[in-house]
Order: sequence, then structure tokens, then C-alpha cells
Amino acid sequence: MTTVLLGLSIDSHYSQIAWIRNIKEKFRLKILFPIIVDLKMDVARAYRINHTCMADTTAYA
Repeated sequence: MTTVLLGLSIDSHYSQIAWIRNIKEKFRLKILFPIIVDLKMDVARAYRINHTCMADTTAYA
């Protein structure tokens, strides 16, 4: 059996770039798997992996 690791995020593409850079700078780790940007949460809902208290991707200050 072959398994492929994928990341799924409801954050923007730009947030993912910042996240990847932050991990590389602070922990000297490189993210080697693809990350799917799912702003509308279509994939998360389809696979029922979205957090129940997250209604959308709105950021709150």
C-alpha cells in the first residue's frame, strides 16, 4: 500500500507561504508535502475534517 501525505488548510495561499517560511526559519525544517488551499472549505466538509466550531475562514481580531 502506498500513502501520500497532503496538507489541507482553510487559510489563504499567502498564509501558507508565511507558515512554511516560518517553520523553515525557526525550526530549520522544510515542508516536503503539498498543501491544498481550501478557502471555501469544500474539501474539509466533503471529508468531514473541518473543526465543528469553524463556520468559515473569517479572521477575528
